[in-house]
Amino acid sequence: MRALVMEQFNQGKIHPDRPVPKPKSDEVLVKVSHVALNPCDWKHLDSMGNPNATLGCDFSGTVESVGDDCLTLKAGDKVCGMIHGGKLPERGSFAEYLVTKGECAMKIPSGMSDADAATFGVGYFTAAMAVFHAQGYKYPPAEQKDGWFLVSGGSTSVGLFVLSLLRQLGVKAIATASPRSFELVKSYGADHVVDYHNRDAALEEIKKVTGGGVVGGLECVGGDDNYFVAINSFVKEGGLLTTITEIPDGAGEIREEVKIGQFGIFTVCGYSFEMLPGLPWLPAIPEDKAWYIDFIKRSQGDSGFLSSTKPNPVELRPGDLDGIAEGMDLIRQDKVSGKKLVYQIA
Repeated sequence: MRALVMEQFNQGKIHPDRPVPKPKSDEVLVKVSHVALNPCDWKHLDSMGNPNATLGCDFSGTVESVGDDCLTLKAGDKVCGMIHGGKLPERGSFAEYLVTKGECAMKIPSGMSDADAATFGVGYFTAAMAVFHAQGYKYPPAEQKDGWFLVSGGSTSVGLFVLSLLRQLGVKAIATASPRSFELVKSYGADHVVDYHNRDAALEEIKKVTGGGVVGGLECVGGDDNYFVAINSFVKEGGLLTTITEIPDGAGEIREEVKIGQFGIFTVCGYSFEMLPGLPWLPAIPEDKAWYIDFIKRSQGDSGFLSSTKPNPVELRPGDLDGIAEGMDLIRQDKVSGKKLVYQIA
């Protein structure tokens, strides 16, 4: 099969005769239809991945075969999800075929296109993990805690998914974004959107609109100014700011009553792994995997979150596997906003 493989840092290449992976007893083999790109894809290629690993995380496709112990899926099922690409030879979505645990593949709702389904990967699970696992919001129809929630970076893939989830929960959301993205961010569920370019004006507007501040928040963009706004947007009692970005030096001392909690999505995979070469391995976190498997069950099919959550806006790019390097470079240069780059593989 054809696959995009990391040969060394900053160098990926299409391998035309990569062996088709064989599913283990609890795995499924998926013929890949579409893939979506994430910032972690180019980061794996540039500095985080391992040589000979297949790149790519997000996918949609059709189950080709199932292991003997996989009882929830069958050949012909349409599925989507994410895998931990860039680390192992047999794990990566930028290929004609992939294997994944049967419990980690989500059945695509009827009527959803493969291109839209491919967006429900890293960004989707990161958003859900922030809202439900980190921030502690409850699944419907449970009542939610009162107060506004801040999404710093509302037009990002994660930000849009967070807003769509919060809208389903009935939680008031205020987001920061560039003015060109205001209408997009509102269409995904933001009750109000603030221009982030002037941090003092942004903070003043957030405080005014929310009547004193937010009770929770997610930081998706990074940078000193965005953290300053996010931390100071909280009510006087403080709260939890969840982040998926690098925490600036001194951010934790701005307001001691605002706690900052950082996470990365791949701890849900259930195994220890090397985040960066030469650094200590991240340990397996069983509670993260347990949450992930439960949320997959809540997501899939016509009655799950996949059917009620708005997919990211799709830009279907030409070139199948051959075009992915260009797409990764666009994301690397911060030239993609408010949309998901998607490629058709088959």
